[in-house]
Amino acid sequence: MDTITKQHPVPTGLDHLALIREGERVALESSAPLLAEAQAQLTFLGTAFAALYEVGTCNRKCWGGPHLLESLCVRVYNLGISAYTLMVRGFYDEALNLIRSVGEIGNLIALSVAERDVIRQWVAPDKKTRLREFGPAAVRRRLENAGGIMIAPQDWYAEFCEVYTHATPGTTPNMHNQTGLGWAGGVVKEAGFDKVLDELVGKVGSIALMSSAFAQLDDYVQQLSQAVESLRPKAPDVNSQNI
Repeated sequence: MDTITKQHPVPTGLDHLALIREGERVALESSAPLLAEAQAQLTFLGTAFAALYEVGTCNRKCWGGPHLLESLCVRVYNLGISAYTLMVRGFYDEALNLIRSVGEIGNLIALSVAERDVIRQWVAPDKKTRLREFGPAAVRRRLENAGGIMIAPQDWYAEFCEVYTHATPGTTPNMHNQTGLGWAGGVVKEAGFDKVLDELVGKVGSIALMSSAFAQLDDYVQQLSQAVESLRPKAPDVNSQNI
């Protein structure tokens, strides 16, 4: 989207919405080369989304009960694809804000694996007790004590709150590897794109693996595990190095 200066009046009403649509078109075109270079990560992410959809909708098998894990998987699925949609349109901070919520849910699911009867405890209390015992910080402490898998560690969560979620004196919208006051609207930047994609792969992928294992979707567990290996950087071939 072209920068609007004082010499160019800002369109209003329906014209401003048309300007937003044009900015979206430009951003999607600009994101295309970055998407083409990230086929391995995108293949993994698409498989992770499919696994979450399978578990969340009981598409393959319904396990009965209150469907709490299923609801959490659907929430992660919706947040994840929303973050992806924002990413390809250049709204990286907004995508990372959504991923913060994905991380929170991931810790809760991980706690249900590390501790017995966590879901029952989570459902039973009144709201005040639930916020005290199952707030983000409380879940992280319980995960540490139980030796569980930490999807969203404290320093990660603090960064996402400070930089991408809460308004602070240092707020600079979508300033990825740049200086200035920030950007209004979606602007495609490689550093922001890479940041969001890496976080989506890590957080959504971890949750999809845990959920697939719980739902006994062995084929998805295998696919995701194999895809993870393809994402690992390969060790350099010492025999091919220049001497």
